[in-house]
Amino acid sequence: MQWCAECDVEVPANQRYCGTCGSLPTDPPLPDDPPPTGLELALVRIGAVSDIRSLSIRLRAAGIQHWIMRDPSDDSIANVKGDYGRGVVVNLVVGVRDLERAVQIREEDLRATLPDIPAGFSFDADGDGCPACGAPLAAEAMECRDCGISFAGDR
Repeated sequence: MQWCAECDVEVPANQRYCGTCGSLPTDPPLPDDPPPTGLELALVRIGAVSDIRSLSIRLRAAGIQHWIMRDPSDDSIANVKGDYGRGVVVNLVVGVRDLERAVQIREEDLRATLPDIPAGFSFDADGDGCPACGAPLAAEAMECRDCGISFAGDR
């Protein structure tokens, strides 16, 4: 996905320039403003900045305000706002009133990213199972032993 920083709109992947202003497209921006004080927040997804980007774009397109915040358990040195480092762990949060729709969009995003996920798979299931077949997975697994789906860059 590409973005026109001048027009603040998505630019189709097959276009080299923004169709409105002719600017070169860039990566879409991630939200970096803090959430309003007093707003009750709900966690939608934890992951690397590079993995959160597509969900952020989908939420923005749906008009859902969201925030990406550094995960306090991540001791990486990279600066989330400065370089959007690949390995930086972040939390994507929304206001509680938007949680249900944000979770639906998260599921759509995961299905687009991992198309082998079975139609009846529950994203809310407990445990660290394979999203495609449900087989148990070690935290460091890069692929499922049972079905072979690869998690390179996704875990």
